[in-house]
Amino acid sequence: MAEIKKLKLPFNVSLSTPSEYVSALKAERVKYPVFSGDLEPFSESNNEVFSGFFSSKPSLKKQVKDASALFKAQNRYFATKMLDNNATDAEIKDILSAKDKMLDALGVIEDHNSISGATRELVQLDNVQRLSQAEAQSNKLFVAHLAHSVSE
Repeated sequence: MAEIKKLKLPFNVSLSTPSEYVSALKAERVKYPVFSGDLEPFSESNNEVFSGFFSSKPSLKKQVKDASALFKAQNRYFATKMLDNNATDAEIKDILSAKDKMLDALGVIEDHNSISGATRELVQLDNVQRLSQAEAQSNKLFVAHLAHSVSE
């Protein structure tokens, strides 16, 4: 039979329940660092590393989702307005301008680098500002056309 050697370790090892383990941790009063950054690192060919590919920018993702839903809803209305024989050239031009601005803003912000949070902060702020401006222009036009339609 093989002889069992007792090792002298600089710590004690014991079996415990999860609640005993948590109680022992609390008794130590250790302050653990809290991680608040992004969780999923993403590396590019130039050795730049970004993180948060899947987990970051939840408010941005919500804004993009809401703006996309709004764009689709407004597009349906604007399509019927453009088919209306009473629509003026100026109204059609305004509708197409608002649509193009929203498409451009959504296209840029839905890029894999922007939507994942992998762009630089100033670029991200510019993308958000462009989307907000496009939403404002589209909403203003949409509300004006709706108000006019209701009053008829």
